[in-house]
Amino acid sequence: MHRLILIVFLAIFLFAHSAYAQSLHLKSISEDLQEVVLIERDTGAEWVAREGDVVEGWSIVAIKKNRVVIRKAIEGEKHQAIVRTLTLPKKLGVMPAQR
Repeated sequence: MHRLILIVFLAIFLFAHSAYAQSLHLKSISEDLQEVVLIERDTGAEWVAREGDVVEGWSIVAIKKNRVVIRKAIEGEKHQAIVRTLTLPKKLGVMPAQR
């Protein structure tokens, strides 16, 4: 019984972490694949970020042509993290490279 309660608690905890990231979306990617614009739908906040930057606790791991990979460590857990891939909406394109 204790094991079941622990499993349910962990599932809820992990779901809550990933659910928060659901509000973080990819708005655009620079032509040179160096920067992305992320937007939080709930607040409308926007961030311009590069690989290695941290936005709302999520590290920018990789920037590709139409997607960005983000990672967030799970507090209190060694070597465990949540990884998400945010994809670029098809109606949007790449943004001009910032110089």
